[in-house]
Amino acid sequence: MINDLVRVCPHIRRVAGKPVAAGRSRTVERNGVRCKVSRMQDQSPDLDAPGAQHTGALAKTTLQARGLSKVYGTGDLAVWALRDVDFELREGELVVLLGASGSGKSTLLNIIGGLDRPTSGTVTFDGADITGYGDHELTLYRRDHVGFVFQFYN
Repeated sequence: MINDLVRVCPHIRRVAGKPVAAGRSRTVERNGVRCKVSRMQDQSPDLDAPGAQHTGALAKTTLQARGLSKVYGTGDLAVWALRDVDFELREGELVVLLGASGSGKSTLLNIIGGLDRPTSGTVTFDGADITGYGDHELTLYRRDHVGFVFQFYN
């Protein structure tokens, strides 16, 4: 299981009801997964400051995964690489996945990047469900919206 999800979010000002100062982070745990939320240093003015204007709008959700599972093998030999993962990426966020070897990081990235298909669940990019895409549509998605840097292929 992925241990940590580090989110660097320009629009995050509070986590679990507590303020997050620019350049600082706060860790929250949900369902056994730790999420470290950080606020970048070079941000817009603090919206909690007196006189600050706030529209109340959050950044647009660009990528969303719901109920993602990936199982390799069947029966007694089945190995769950991902089990019921929910993930959301908003415009302007920088997300870092941290976890032990074999925890599902690469599997998650391969699925949301359109290189692999989940056993169950959905991935939505800009409102379109890419899990229903055919090979040609996935090629266009990767070409136009995804960048990969492979660590083992020079």
